[in-house]
Amino acid sequence: MRHELYSFPRGDLPYLRADATGNSPSSPLVVLLHGARDRGRDPEKLLAHGLGRYVAHAAERPYHFLALQIPENAAWADWEDELLTLLDTVAAEPGVDSQRIVLAGFSAGSAAVWHFASRHPERFAALVVVAGQLPDSVEDRALAALARTPIWVFHGGRDERVPEAKIRDNIARIHALGLPVRFTFYPEADHFISDTAYNTPALQHWLATVPRRTSGTPRTSADDADPLFINRWSPRAFADEAIDDASLFRLLEAARWAPSAGNSQPWRFIHVRNGSPRWKEVTGLLSDNNRPWASKASALVLLLSRTTFIRPGTSEHSPAHKHSFDAGAAWAHVALQASLSGWHAHAITGYDTERARALFQVPEDYDLEILIALGRLGDGATLPPPLRERETPGPRRPLVELVAEDRFAFPHDAPDTVRAAVSQETGARTPA
Repeated sequence: MRHELYSFPRGDLPYLRADATGNSPSSPLVVLLHGARDRGRDPEKLLAHGLGRYVAHAAERPYHFLALQIPENAAWADWEDELLTLLDTVAAEPGVDSQRIVLAGFSAGSAAVWHFASRHPERFAALVVVAGQLPDSVEDRALAALARTPIWVFHGGRDERVPEAKIRDNIARIHALGLPVRFTFYPEADHFISDTAYNTPALQHWLATVPRRTSGTPRTSADDADPLFINRWSPRAFADEAIDDASLFRLLEAARWAPSAGNSQPWRFIHVRNGSPRWKEVTGLLSDNNRPWASKASALVLLLSRTTFIRPGTSEHSPAHKHSFDAGAAWAHVALQASLSGWHAHAITGYDTERARALFQVPEDYDLEILIALGRLGDGATLPPPLRERETPGPRRPLVELVAEDRFAFPHDAPDTVRAAVSQETGARTPA
C-alpha cells in the first residue's frame, strides 16, 4: 500500500494506492470514498477499518485500489474536481481497466457515491453503498442514468445515523426506477458495518469480476413509461456466480402471479443450475450460436405451457388456445423480477425442442416454449467479437409505428414502394 500526495491548485491531498496482484493484463479499479470521521491529513485512518483494512491485509488483490483523503470539515461534493482529476490519472495507468471503475463508500462517503455517480454515470461500472443514504438532492432523472450500473447496498437495522425506514424508502425508490440494486441487510448491526460488508467474500468476488461498463445510449421513454420496463434488457455476458434458492425462487414466484385466460395458469418451469449433474446435457441442447455464452449462465430454465385446461365446474380437458400467450406473460414476470433483483434473464428459442422433450420426459400435451438463461451481468469483453458488438440494450421502435386508432393503419409495416402512399392516405404521423 503506497502513501502518496497529489498536488492540486488548492493544495496537496494525501491518497492511498495499491496495485492489483496476479498476471492479469487489465484489472478493475476500486475507489473508496471515506466517511466523515476519516477526514484529515493522516491516510492511516483509511486503513483502520472497512475496505482500506481489507485491501491492506489481503494476500491477493484482484483489483487496483485508490482512496483519496479530503481535509477536516470538508464535504466530498466540494472536492469533485480533485477526485475526478486523480481518478483520470490513475485510470490511465498501465494495467487499469478504465471501463471497470467501481465507486465504493462508507457513511458520508456512500452519500457521495450516489452524488458523483448520478452526475457522472458514464464513468463508473458499479457502485457499493455501505451505511449511507441516498441524498434527497439526487433527482430521479439523474438516478435513472444508472440503469445499467450494478449497485450493492449494505445497511444495519440499528443504524441511528441512517434509520432503517430511510434506507428502505431509498431502496423502494431505486427499485421503482428499475435500477439493478442488491440489498444486504444486517438486522442487529449498527452504523459501523464497514468491516462486515467489505469482508464479505461474495462482495470481494463481485468487485474482482465487475463487468465493463455497458456501452450505448441510455434508453428513454417518450411517453413516461416506468423505468422498470425501459431498463430491462437481455445480456449474453454472465458472471461466474451461482444462484441461491432464495434468488431463483423469487423470480419464479413472480411468474406465478402472471395473468392468464380463465386463470388457467398453463406455465410450468424446469430449472437446472450450472454445475449440476445435468448441466452438460442441458447446454448440449443449445444451438451452436447460443451454447458458448449461455453455458456460463447461473441457471437455465425450461418454460413449458400446457395445451389443455379444465374449465371451472367441469371435469374434462378443453383446448387452451392462448397457452403460449399466457406463458409469455409468465416469462415477462421472470424477466422484470430479475431486473429488480440485480439478476438478468435472456430468453432462448435456439435449442433442440425434441431432444429437450425426451431429456425431461415432457408429456405431449405440453409445448416447449423457451429456455431462460439466468445470471448476474458479466463482462461483455469475454464474448466472441460478433456478440460483443451487440452487448448493449437494444432500441425500440417509436410508439407511433406500433399504435393506431380506429383502424389498421401501420404504414411502417408496408413495403417501401407503398409506404409513402399509405402514409398519405391514412394521415399517420411520421416520427422525426
